[in-house]
Amino acid sequence: MPRKKLKSRLAFHRLRREAGARPIRLYGLRHTAASTMIARGVQVPDASYILGHSSPVVTMRVYGPWPASHRRRGTELIGSVFASTLGAEEAEAAP
Repeated sequence: MPRKKLKSRLAFHRLRREAGARPIRLYGLRHTAASTMIARGVQVPDASYILGHSSPVVTMRVYGPWPASHRRRGTELIGSVFASTLGAEEAEAAP
């Protein structure tokens, strides 16, 4: 393991112990942060940049498919767009 990576890992575990937090792998924390960003609506290209991935495709391969909440939110958004568009057309057509 490279020296810099080992120092980072040791520092993380020291801080975790001092904070009284339960044991967790640094990678697990990174995965939780990434999953939380995507679940909370951070755009995939932005999450990809923050995580240092080479492209959003990598991020989607690792953290996809989209959570059910995103699919539901997307469906509701499209439904509201169509409803407002149809409502506007009906209002224009009314005498």
